[in-house]
Amino acid sequence: DAMNGPNQDAAFWGARGAHLRCDLGTVVLATLGGGPPPAEWRRKTSFQAKFGDFGQILRIEIPEGTNHAYIEYEDRRDADDAVAELNGREMCGRPLTVEIAKKKAGGSRNVDLESRVEETARRYHLDDSAVVGLLSVFRERVRLRCDLDRDFEELGQHLAVASNKPSAFVCKRLADLRAGRPIGPCKFHAPTPAAPLTVVAPPRPPAAEAAKPEEPQPQRDSASR
Repeated sequence: DAMNGPNQDAAFWGARGAHLRCDLGTVVLATLGGGPPPAEWRRKTSFQAKFGDFGQILRIEIPEGTNHAYIEYEDRRDADDAVAELNGREMCGRPLTVEIAKKKAGGSRNVDLESRVEETARRYHLDDSAVVGLLSVFRERVRLRCDLDRDFEELGQHLAVASNKPSAFVCKRLADLRAGRPIGPCKFHAPTPAAPLTVVAPPRPPAAEAAKPEEPQPQRDSASR
């Protein structure tokens, strides 16, 4: 029997955890109504033709013996467009339900690249082509298990220096980033100066009182004896 709803989603995300590749895009769940699926449902080319018009598809998975299919888009907006356009339509002559798949809680690694790239774009005024390029190469760096925290820190150092043409700097480095090469710290980046040390002089001891000279003792007159 085909699994439905959350159980099917959990099985899908659990199976993905066995792959080296991390979850990079947004996954759409397509469910075919009307009983066991026909042979056409098993062909990935059918889904590419149906869903490919909305954007770049990273992956299509059709679990064996089910009426479910998973289509992973690179861009969340493309996935939303597919849901809005195809939900309630027909495929293979049957009604089709299309929705955003729910990820298994505590499951595979979830990297919120879009928000980090958008934050970088706002801070350094990157243009659209630079943003799209960064999203693509950082998804590849996730697959290569690069240190994203260090990547974003070092990229920010370079962009802070390249304030005149930050987008040009990004486009120039895309090939190196995609290949997994380290960005490297910026030699022109001035590190945050350490707070100056305040040297407190020890309190001075009270000045010693000057010794008073001894008063001369009056000499006694021997004649007075």
